[in-house]
Amino acid sequence: MNYIDVFNAVSITKCSDIKGLLELFEASYLAFEGETILDEAKAFSMEALRNIYPTLNLNLTKEVAHALELPMHWRVQWFEVKWRITMYETYNKNIDKHFFELAKLNFNTVQAILQKDLREISRWWRNIRIMEGLNFTRDRLAESFLCSVGFTYEPQYSCFRKCLARITTMILIIDDVYGSIEELEQFTEAIDNGIQTKLRIYPSWTGYCKALFVESKWYNKGYSPSLEEYLSNALISSGAIVISIHLMLSVGSTDGKIINLLGKDEDLVYNISIITQLYNDLGTSMVTTNIARMVQCLYQFGDGFDIQDRKTRNHIISLLIEPFNLDKTANY
Repeated sequence: MNYIDVFNAVSITKCSDIKGLLELFEASYLAFEGETILDEAKAFSMEALRNIYPTLNLNLTKEVAHALELPMHWRVQWFEVKWRITMYETYNKNIDKHFFELAKLNFNTVQAILQKDLREISRWWRNIRIMEGLNFTRDRLAESFLCSVGFTYEPQYSCFRKCLARITTMILIIDDVYGSIEELEQFTEAIDNGIQTKLRIYPSWTGYCKALFVESKWYNKGYSPSLEEYLSNALISSGAIVISIHLMLSVGSTDGKIINLLGKDEDLVYNISIITQLYNDLGTSMVTTNIARMVQCLYQFGDGFDIQDRKTRNHIISLLIEPFNLDKTANY
């Protein structure tokens, strides 16, 4: 009897090992393409969890609902920490409370460093005063910073986070520029001239603006590009190359292998760019790919970049602003 026969032989209605089902469900998302055994495991465990869901207690109900909403391997680690600590502390009374206090202390320590980064990036944003003349564009500094935290929350990567937040914010501004074809052409030429006159504009920004201009011309003419045309342009218009170049420079590495990575590993750059573009095109849908982890929390309640709603705002506050309350009587 093979594994598929085992799944077919077991009655879903009689499955009661919730922990085992959750582990099987989570493990199934690690499958490679063509691993039919894990595909069958996913279908089996998902149906079993949904079938038993109405009979579970409050603790298990939250665990199962959380897993079915989005598997653990597709979530950002830092975005999960607070939820996990709260769940374990609430429903696992047999665990030493000192472990929870240490976990909370670690969370608060990292959060304090992130708050410092956010203050510095906010000060930069106010000082450049760019929004004073651009009332048509989105002001999404906090959301952009949260994306950078999704990439890397470790304290030592402060420069990386601030650089990514700046780039993402500027990309949003350029993405919001609109006008006639003539006006957009002038804007694109202005960016190109900024490089020619040796202003501090990297050539990748020109390529990005030109790719956006191509999409504008398609839309203006009512032209529907072939998939090949669209993906070829999306390689640039996604903004992934702009982001990657700046981030490589932000880490301050002089390692030749790292500096030449983007030029040599074309598949890496291409895949990141295409995933980013397709993710952006889906807009209000929850996309669960590796590169999309960093912005999952911004799109899980809708489009958190285009529409600032209360759920997205509360999520940001919980992760970046509100610390855990620590037990002041605890003896470490």
